[in-house]
Amino acid sequence: MFDKSGSMDEDPGVPGFSTRLDLERAAVASMLAEYDSFANVNIQIVDFSTTASNSGWFTGPDAVQQANAYLASLEAEGDTNYLAAALKVQSVYDVNTPPADQSFVYFLSDGKPTAGDALSPASVTQWDNFLTSHNIKAAIAVGVGGGVDDAAGQAALQTIAFHEGPIIITAGHEDEIFQDLVQTVNKVVTGNIFTDSLPGTTPDQFGADGPGSPKIASITLSGVTYTFDGTNITNEATHAVIAGSTLIVNTGLGGVLEFHFADQGAFTAGDYIYGVPTVSGTQHDNITYTIQDHDGDTSSATLSFTVADTAGTTPHLVEGTAGNDAAVNGSPNSINIIGGGDGDDHITGGNLGDHVSGGAGADTIDGGAGNDILIGGTTGEVTNSDNIRAADLGDLIKGGDGNDFLYGGDGNDTLIGGHGADTINVQDGPHSSNANPDHDTIVYQDILDAGDTILHFRATDTNGATVTRHDTIDLTQLFDNLLGANSTTAERAAAVHIAQSAPGADIQIQIDTDHNPANGFEVTLATIHAPNFTAGTLQVGNDPAVDQIVVGGT
Repeated sequence: MFDKSGSMDEDPGVPGFSTRLDLERAAVASMLAEYDSFANVNIQIVDFSTTASNSGWFTGPDAVQQANAYLASLEAEGDTNYLAAALKVQSVYDVNTPPADQSFVYFLSDGKPTAGDALSPASVTQWDNFLTSHNIKAAIAVGVGGGVDDAAGQAALQTIAFHEGPIIITAGHEDEIFQDLVQTVNKVVTGNIFTDSLPGTTPDQFGADGPGSPKIASITLSGVTYTFDGTNITNEATHAVIAGSTLIVNTGLGGVLEFHFADQGAFTAGDYIYGVPTVSGTQHDNITYTIQDHDGDTSSATLSFTVADTAGTTPHLVEGTAGNDAAVNGSPNSINIIGGGDGDDHITGGNLGDHVSGGAGADTIDGGAGNDILIGGTTGEVTNSDNIRAADLGDLIKGGDGNDFLYGGDGNDTLIGGHGADTINVQDGPHSSNANPDHDTIVYQDILDAGDTILHFRATDTNGATVTRHDTIDLTQLFDNLLGANSTTAERAAAVHIAQSAPGADIQIQIDTDHNPANGFEVTLATIHAPNFTAGTLQVGNDPAVDQIVVGGT
């Protein structure tokens, strides 16, 4: 639950971040990287201001990048409606919900709810009942800045916080939000040997004889067997007796296993909690368990924990200043969370996937290798000022290798996706208008840059007429490499085909790469998603003032 109200456009007073919106989404990216370092993560974002919207569920290996890309496109405007956010969560949570071992809710806001937009006592009860019925382990409420740093603000956050979820207030030290959020991530995996199973398989069963007493006879890890007689646990290597039915022991990889042989309190027989260790390279922790039926017949199976390389996954925070920074560089082999802040900055990411906020000013951003989230920035409040704005001018954003997400924000930006299937968002920034729109340029340098998705491409105004400050797709360098620098504009234009199956459908920009029209257009360079214009609107030529697709040439 992510606040995008108008006050999120204000200066947070943290080096490297021009707006509180930049700060909060960078902090969320840091937290998500921590979760992603040890678990398969499913994410849904509910963003709210006067009303609330949602992203739907992001699942699979790209879930974190998709969630960060969704946050990257949010703009700050409107009121602070806590109630709308809570109701939206309740209405969309069960739509295509993926399975999960543990579920958490995070709520981030920089202010108290607008009058009439708070949760009433009845709404709080409804919210708590929803969280309970959906086995939400905790709802963690985070108040960012001085807008919630009083009794009324904390009381408002308390209406959202639930069960084990703390209330975190960062007033006066908003830079601590990174540490505060990461510390909420508990690297554990939970489950039960009798209910866990791989897709398409059946959980362990006892058959017609039913379970024995005890139903779990032993477990073995790191070469040591621990037997259970129904009352106590015995270490068969040392013959030490451990009272009770709960075993807590270090594993061979340095993890911690808590295993329950019998029902006790909130735990049932077979429950386990595995504390994930930090390892280099993918490794396995294997635990063999033996169950027995009522006749004393036994059967064994292995519970295997695959632990990915977590040594380099702790996010690396890099912050620029309010001035012009010549080098804001991420660590080559870390996940970098980088904030340029105000000023004209030169920012370079690493190799594993970065989250970069350029902030105000004319920035140059190079994501490098990895799947990056690169945000040019928006006009921000000058540090220590009373709403004096620092303009976000034209940024140069380079994705590099990997499947990147690029968003220019305010200003006339140049975006180069580079190799990989990139998503390039040229949506006008929050401080633009139809009368004064942004003019972004997407540059293709090589045919290997193909496979991108372009969002919010501006080719026409709201009346359908071509606007002077339209967005541009520049293929000059691509055709210099493909056809030679001396090829003509006509030759280059003939190698471009604009395809659309029906009005309103996606538009594909296709390229003839073998100079043989008989073979058609072999490569789809980019897909313009959900255009509000038809393919015929796009003109191909060599005049950026009138052509949306510029090919260069003699």
